[in-house]
Amino acid sequence: MRPPRHRPRRSCRNSHCSHSKSWKECDQPVRSQRGSRRALRAERECITRDRRRRVAVPGPAHLCRPLPLVIEASVVLHLDSRSTVVALRFEHREDRWRATDITVL
Repeated sequence: MRPPRHRPRRSCRNSHCSHSKSWKECDQPVRSQRGSRRALRAERECITRDRRRRVAVPGPAHLCRPLPLVIEASVVLHLDSRSTVVALRFEHREDRWRATDITVL
């Protein structure tokens, strides 16, 4: 059986910390942010009752009318640290608007 390995005490590499602190002490602000995000996620899961659901927050929609019966729109969806762009093209045909092109970037 191997003896347990003892890790040497690592010092912090961040410029805002003194180098006498250990890396665990320097990560305390990050840990508190993670804890608050974890609490928000748990609250959202309790409200939606779906552990898998992560809802993207849409940004403002940008609209363009290249022709009288055509609307092109784009919107940015923000989810945690990622963003996704959705581009849509709507055409008015036979008394209704139809999405003729949907692109997710």
